[in-house]
Amino acid sequence: MTREPASTHRPVLDVRGVSVTFATESGSVHGVGPVDLSIDPGEVLALVGESGSGKSTVAFASAGLLPGNASVSGSIVLDGTQVVGATERELRPLRGSTAGFVFQEPATALNPLMRVGDQIAEAIRNHADASPAASRARAIELMQRVGIPDPARRSRAFPFELSGGQRQRVVIAMAIANRPALLIADEPTTALDVTVQAEILELIRALARDSGAGVLIVTHNMGVVADVADRVAVMHDGRVVETGTVEEVLLRPADPYTRGLLAAVPRLRTEPGARRPARSAASTPVIELAGIDVRYGRGAAAVRALSGFSVTVSAGETVGLVGESGSGKSTAARVALGLLRPTAGTVRLFGTDATRLRGRARTALRSDIGVVLQDPVSSLDSRLTVEQCIAEPMRVHRGRVADPRRRVRELLDAVRLPQTVLSRSPLELSGGQRQRVSLARALSLGPRLLVADEPTSALDVSVQQSVLDIIAETQSRLGYALLFVSHDLAVVQQICDRVVVMRHGRVEEFGTVDETLVSPRSAYAQALLRAVPVPDPIAQRERRRAAAEQADAAR
Repeated sequence: MTREPASTHRPVLDVRGVSVTFATESGSVHGVGPVDLSIDPGEVLALVGESGSGKSTVAFASAGLLPGNASVSGSIVLDGTQVVGATERELRPLRGSTAGFVFQEPATALNPLMRVGDQIAEAIRNHADASPAASRARAIELMQRVGIPDPARRSRAFPFELSGGQRQRVVIAMAIANRPALLIADEPTTALDVTVQAEILELIRALARDSGAGVLIVTHNMGVVADVADRVAVMHDGRVVETGTVEEVLLRPADPYTRGLLAAVPRLRTEPGARRPARSAASTPVIELAGIDVRYGRGAAAVRALSGFSVTVSAGETVGLVGESGSGKSTAARVALGLLRPTAGTVRLFGTDATRLRGRARTALRSDIGVVLQDPVSSLDSRLTVEQCIAEPMRVHRGRVADPRRRVRELLDAVRLPQTVLSRSPLELSGGQRQRVSLARALSLGPRLLVADEPTSALDVSVQQSVLDIIAETQSRLGYALLFVSHDLAVVQQICDRVVVMRHGRVEEFGTVDETLVSPRSAYAQALLRAVPVPDPIAQRERRRAAAEQADAAR
């Protein structure tokens, strides 16, 4: 492993002429390259582009984290150390010390059986000669620095006892434990609601400003880019097609691909929109949740996830559930799906009290419900082909569809997938293609109700828009009711007719899109809207300044 000569000013990361190829059974496959980019101390560089553009490949290559079948050429200098050609033994000390990592899903980055304070302390001891007591004290100090309340007590918690935002803060504490020169953040806010996302972005900005660490942030969220980045590199088909300051790239894009990418970004309206076409009047709601309570545990330790929650959704109507993590959105969706029995209240599906049904009657009723989840990788069986995945509900409910093979092909056309994917594994598809397969499977029995829980949060903006278009088209044609759970308020505003704003398991506001997401009455809903980053760096800077002034005035 070689070290570059020291200079008075050098990038913390300097990538020059880097190409990556992957050895496969069918031969060598070009991944990325040639790529050139650099990050200075204290600078935040956002790497953007569609799924498959090579963003994560470049990020992982920067620390020598590519799989064994990858071949890298060119030069990658990380804080003076040449990464290309270095052995695993030489690279291992760099990871966690010279480069820290923050990934999309903190649950996979943390050991579920180990207290979070111990995990941070272990990260410290892996790279420093520190006693157990000193490393534990340092772990508590780091947890305080990343904004976790009562850090001494929280350090003794297991990951499942923390919220999603708190888990991500723990991951950031681990990433900065050894004062790295470079922080690599791969989609660090995708699974977070807008208020927690704003807090994490402020934390990343502060880390770059105060510690002088360079930051490489991989994201498909242009609002995040506008909020946190100094410079932007746009990737397409494995190449960097445009690089510049955040103002140059987001406000004056030069490349046609960049312009198309920005055009696909959903933007939150601040003025009332055109009225949607009137929905067909339904004498009975497709689903009605009335006075729903859900409690976990018993006695004084019981946690109330839903309290007096009520909502109705009619045929052809889309109702959105929004709110911070822990507000009860996904709990309400699980009640609607029949996966969770409420402690109190009534669930009426298609005019029938579903809480009173058992056995075959309950199964038959639930066959009229389709579901699309956030992560198609975990919801699709990788051992099955695409055709088998889509046909699975038809096998379970035999007789509902006269010709399953023909139905599968019709569904593929409906979700705009070629027939050539039928024999492939879900793992061979892109994220957007997998989510279309999930949607096709959800529609296979012709459901009267579709429940979609964060169906587009892991998708880049252009793929996200195509999935939303398909949902709108199939709903218009089939007339199903849609319960749509999301933390992306711009998407909710685009696709929904009415919106439920949830907080602490209760309904904070319920009304039309304009009533709840343009002119909300409650301070909580107003705060949610203020936390949404806009893909305009100048406007976002002003919003951030105004929010800071409001926070100071409230103290």
